[in-house]
Amino acid sequence: MDREALVKKREALKKKLKLEYRRSLIGDVLKYLDSRQIDYAIRFDYGPFEWIADRFPIPFFGIDWLKVPGMVKIQYADDEEKEHLISEIVAEHLKPSDGVIVIWGNASNPNLELKAEAVIHHTAIFADECMDLWVTCPDKGFCLECSHNDYVGYKVGLRAKG
Repeated sequence: MDREALVKKREALKKKLKLEYRRSLIGDVLKYLDSRQIDYAIRFDYGPFEWIADRFPIPFFGIDWLKVPGMVKIQYADDEEKEHLISEIVAEHLKPSDGVIVIWGNASNPNLELKAEAVIHHTAIFADECMDLWVTCPDKGFCLECSHNDYVGYKVGLRAKG
């Protein structure tokens, strides 16, 4: 094998190992979903977060909800209340069959595409993975943010900024 072919093979292997590592970061979530036969697709791209950034002011980390007209922001006291809020808000604004994307605050974690029903009925597995979490449904213009600062904020009917 010539040098160019070896370099290509090495780069492909490095890419594969990086994706496997990123997948392993949410291995417990995937194992949980698989054990319950819940369909999902893993997204390794940053498009889902870019969708949020195109619609919200994000000064450093998280959405500046005070600058979002028509938003709702609710403080929570503990994990149980947080999980209840997430489940309740998603169920109130989306159909169980609507497609959503779950995004975690750790940018190394891949995102998951699945049905809203999974988030409604299995909220804890998503919320326990990272203290910062977004659930989006681009088709419905829905975005929910759960923050490590003990609040859940959301907005429905979004359009791109500008």
